[in-house]
Amino acid sequence: MDKHTRHAISTSLVVGLITLPIMAVVYITHQDIILLFGILAITMLTMLLFARPLLGLPALLVVRPAIDILGDRSFTLGAVNINVAAIMSILAILWALWILVPHWKKVMDLPIFWPAALFFGISVWSLFLSVSPTATITEIVRLGACFLLLFVALWQTKNVQDLQRIFRGFAAGLAIPVVVALYQVITNSGLTFAESVNRAYGTFGHPNVLAFYLVLAILALLGARTAFPHDRTTHPSIIIVLAITLLLTQTRGAWLGVILGLGYIGLVRYRQALLVGAISLIAVSFILPALQGSLAGTSFDIQRAPVIGPILQRQFNTSSLDWRLDVWREMEQRFTERPVFGFGLGTFPTLRQLQVFDIYDQGIGAHNDYLRLLIELGIAGIVFYAILLFSFARNLRDTINHYRHTTFSNLPLFLVAFFLAFLAMSYFDNLLQATPVMWAWCILLGATIATRPAKKGN
Repeated sequence: MDKHTRHAISTSLVVGLITLPIMAVVYITHQDIILLFGILAITMLTMLLFARPLLGLPALLVVRPAIDILGDRSFTLGAVNINVAAIMSILAILWALWILVPHWKKVMDLPIFWPAALFFGISVWSLFLSVSPTATITEIVRLGACFLLLFVALWQTKNVQDLQRIFRGFAAGLAIPVVVALYQVITNSGLTFAESVNRAYGTFGHPNVLAFYLVLAILALLGARTAFPHDRTTHPSIIIVLAITLLLTQTRGAWLGVILGLGYIGLVRYRQALLVGAISLIAVSFILPALQGSLAGTSFDIQRAPVIGPILQRQFNTSSLDWRLDVWREMEQRFTERPVFGFGLGTFPTLRQLQVFDIYDQGIGAHNDYLRLLIELGIAGIVFYAILLFSFARNLRDTINHYRHTTFSNLPLFLVAFFLAFLAMSYFDNLLQATPVMWAWCILLGATIATRPAKKGN
């Protein structure tokens, strides 16, 4: 056993011994067995992260999608209230720093480092201008965890075998959320709220987060299918189940995202499939309204049918879009008050609360990442965010060019498809705050880019 392995194992044991008293306090003070099992799982994950760092990213991709099933369960240490998701973020940050700090000079030469550092820097700077410091600190921690995992993926992934291990972890992590989502729809226990009826949300807090995660999963696993054709975790039947689950989330922004992503892939590489898909989509868009109209005078109401009925009702309901447009129009004026640096990262809900009287009905989220960043970080933040997005696109393009004459080039190509879907979906929702999605996206992006030789500072 070499020195590094002994050090990793001893570190993991120390972490476990530190966490065990916390678990005891949680159980004694809360008597919540589910919370206790959640913290026990995180303790075991922590020991694995430090004992076997190369398995860390796949392990995080397995555990993170399921952790939100604990909901808002939290425990109190002194005056601090901590939930399980926050523990996961803190754990990821500490583990990533443990890996990266000893090599910080080389880490600064990683692709995407400086664009990410600039955007993170303006986010930290916004704390000094924030109208809600607590909200800003929360978002800084969320953003910091995402970027650090991106850097760990760039640092640790040395070859295609490492990348394949990460994709297997990502695929395995889909099992629990998808099974729970299907169970919710079958038992009619999905989200029902306002115009939403029995929407699948799996282990996540909202159907939209599950939907965006599934868009990433469908596009990433399709790309992995072409790169690793004999890997069972990318079997077509799995992708079909993911597509059905995506439909059951009833998240139209995600539907648009996956159509846009697949349309791009078809246009670039699979034009015959694109033609078939386009014809099928057009046919369905005409058949469903016609079917609904033809059955209007009969005793059978298609909108009351299980599963398909709620989806159709939501498909033709424009209230959520109208609500978004109202929010955007009402909040645009805030930008003019602090146009350069904004009100502080994460403060949009605080500002929105000042303009609405019935938060329960209207909500306080931006549901538009671009507007949110414009108000929270101003023009400076939007500029740095655009630089970061451009860096993502350029590095994916360079990775595609590096593998141009191999089937492996399809993998970064499908990630470009998700990137385009990400840009579109960000216009209708808060993807940057969908932590499970951002963790998976940053890890898969970094690991894929890391398989090619990179120039400094890309």
